[in-house]
Amino acid sequence: MKKWVLAGLGGAAAFLLALLLLRFSFPWSVGVGVVVWLLLTLVLPEPVPEAPKVAGMTTREAQEAIREAQAKVRRLRALGRRLPAAKVRLRVSDISQVAEVIVDGLEKDPKDIPAARRFLDYYLDATITVVNRYKDLLDRGGSSEQVQEVLGRFEGLLDAIHATFEKQRDRLLRDDVLDLDTDITVLKRMMDMEGL
Repeated sequence: MKKWVLAGLGGAAAFLLALLLLRFSFPWSVGVGVVVWLLLTLVLPEPVPEAPKVAGMTTREAQEAIREAQAKVRRLRALGRRLPAAKVRLRVSDISQVAEVIVDGLEKDPKDIPAARRFLDYYLDATITVVNRYKDLLDRGGSSEQVQEVLGRFEGLLDAIHATFEKQRDRLLRDDVLDLDTDITVLKRMMDMEGL
């Protein structure tokens, strides 16, 4: 219930109490009602509006999803910086950059979060995991043929990850383009209908 409605009810109750039970005169009862109303408007807190739903989730849930994704991107970027091979370090940096663009876009337009849920919950985590394992393997100094084969496959995987992240970014961008196109069409029709 709104603050001013509660204050009004309180003031009216104080007026009736003063008039009927305490037998104050009408002007004194009105004064009591007004004073109580003023006090209640000052004392009662503003109601916290219910968080609106954003793409099937509350605003708070959407903000939390964005914060988690930003933390994951920072972690991926930090892991990439600690890789010894410049080529791999650069590739992980490129992937981090695309991920950051995606997350920034989601922050600006949270309604796209459901469309990016698999990216946020799986691909980003899986990428961090494989980069971390790659770094651990390098740190342990494995040089066997099997280790070298896996390390070589990792570099190929980075290209696939980069392509997947780019596709996710393009998909979200396409959705925004469709939204804008729809808005343009509707606006144009309204202007045509009104002869403008």
